[in-house]
Formats: sequence, structure tokens, C-alpha cells
Amino acid sequence: MSANASAITLNAKKTGYNYTQFRMELKGAPAKLKDDGRAVLADVFEAGSRESEEPVAENVRMIFVPNTAPLQQLVSRGLGEGDSLNVIGIPRINLDAIFTFVNASSGKTANRKLPYEMIIVAVTGSH
Repeated sequence: MSANASAITLNAKKTGYNYTQFRMELKGAPAKLKDDGRAVLADVFEAGSRESEEPVAENVRMIFVPNTAPLQQLVSRGLGEGDSLNVIGIPRINLDAIFTFVNASSGKTANRKLPYEMIIVAVTGSH
């Protein structure tokens, strides 16, 4: 990642698909967003994994979009800390976090993992 006065350049590995199926374990209660959606931190596990397996990623922000089936399931089932869902999600890069990071590094070239969150587009079952 590097920046100048008018641009930020990002280099990242290419992935095969823009969506992924995984099991998420909620780390707390979902928070209501201004648009009536919900956000919750969760650990990410491989789809079909067991409770005893190690997470692939930890504390990933999950976004549930208003007026969607995934949000309806989250709310109607009263899911919270420790609950699991098998889902399909689309990663979204957090551009605000990138901007903050670049400002803190004074535009110097830096390497770091891209800050991202997952937009939950389908629930494939509960765990």
C-alpha cells in the first residue's frame, strides 16, 4: 500500500471468487446500524467445521443488510454470543480503515492485511 496527495495504491492477491461459504461464530450481540441492518463481530471457520476446530480468522465484522432473509433469521432467532451460522458472504474492503492507516503512515509504502468485513448474503443452515 502506498499513497501520494491524490491516490492510494493497493496491491493484493487475486482470489477465484467474490463470495465464500463459511461457518461464523458470533462474538457478541448484533448491533443495530443506522439503516436498520445489523453488525456483529464473529470468528470465521471452514464450512462444515466442528466446534473444536481453530478459526480461519478472528473478530471479523459481519454485516446483515436490511430487509434480507439473513437479517430476518438473525433477529427472529435472537442470535448472540456463541451462536453459529453457516453462511455465504461477500468480502468488502473497509476503505475508511485504509484511509486512516495511510494517514498514520504519512503516505509511506507499507505492508499489512487489508481490513475487510463480510456482507452476509445467505444463511445455508445453522450449526
